[in-house]
Amino acid sequence: MTTDGANYVDVAQLRIGLYVELDVGWMSHPFPTGSFKLTTAQQIQTIQGLNVTRVRWNPAKSDPAVSDSLQPRTQAPSRPADAAEEARKLAAQALQAQREQRAEQLANQTRSLAQCERRFGEASRQYRKTLEQVKSQPVAAGAEVGKMVGALVGDMMGDGESAIRLLSEAAGEKSSMHAVNVTVVSLLLGKAMGLAA
Repeated sequence: MTTDGANYVDVAQLRIGLYVELDVGWMSHPFPTGSFKLTTAQQIQTIQGLNVTRVRWNPAKSDPAVSDSLQPRTQAPSRPADAAEEARKLAAQALQAQREQRAEQLANQTRSLAQCERRFGEASRQYRKTLEQVKSQPVAAGAEVGKMVGALVGDMMGDGESAIRLLSEAAGEKSSMHAVNVTVVSLLLGKAMGLAA
């Protein structure tokens, strides 16, 4: 509801995400300030217990979805239990969003680990190949090793966490595993120290 250019809302309509401006003295409420965004159902219940029927709210500082839901009321005001139910629904939605975000993070981490395993296997094969050609073609072997280390550096700059987890997975063959592990640990150490690529 709008009165004299100000937006007011019945205390029964208060929702999490609404930015309220209390028109009572600072000693008449327990909040640090008289203007703030509602973030908990307990804040709503406290305002409903202040012996006021409506409070001012600021649409510009409120969450857009909450602002859009507040239309002039033509029916009887909702009960405080309705506000608590709405708060529970919003909390459940927020929890679901967190779960979906965590699932996406885990999927990304799994993909990253699989990519690191492939790179580790490639590095192990490249190491064995280099050992075979170092005596007969030292320049070509050096160039191949340079490319391999450059690719590893690029990978380390992106996601070192998966690479360090890979070291305990024993991917690759024993003959080349130690050399590749030392290379990966050295690159991760350089990254942790803030060294440039």
